[in-house]
Amino acid sequence: MSSIIETYVADAIRTESVPTPELLSRLSEKSRVVHAVFGLLTECGELAKPESRTNLKEEIGDCCWYVAILLDEHGIDCDTVLSSSPPTGDDVGQYDSFSVELLELLANVGRLADGFKRQIFYGKSILLQHDVFLLLKPVTQSLIKIAKINGYSMDHILAANIAKLRARYPMKFSSDAAYNRDLKAESAALSR
Repeated sequence: MSSIIETYVADAIRTESVPTPELLSRLSEKSRVVHAVFGLLTECGELAKPESRTNLKEEIGDCCWYVAILLDEHGIDCDTVLSSSPPTGDDVGQYDSFSVELLELLANVGRLADGFKRQIFYGKSILLQHDVFLLLKPVTQSLIKIAKINGYSMDHILAANIAKLRARYPMKFSSDAAYNRDLKAESAALSR
């Protein structure tokens, strides 16, 4: 085995941002952001291999749910970012294939995650509302395009997502309901 392979982990973690009181404070202050970014990343992974058209609709809606957390956390008006109207200008008529648009979505989510990573783990100055808007707008535009490519409007996606959430959490979130899901009821809610 080469010496670089033997020493790589030890050499690599030497430069890790280790837990300090300041880092833990930033993590605590941004727990909603961390949840939303991790969730958005995992939902994009699920969107990459949908099991059915209904599942595709579900995953786009789940991505929107995490976007909603970021919008709320940063006081951004939902309509300015998640408008159901298609992109205008140079984007009109350029709805690429699902695979190409999915790669674009993943790249946009990566840029969003990088901005928050720098803020939380490196102590970079706080992202301003306008910075978050500029990072979220391409994410939502990719979601709108993916929905349109697959024959859905964003209004339909958002309504289906809320119907699924109402089936999963009739009153409000609970860990028990998150783990013990009634997939038939959720699927029925998505199919409406």
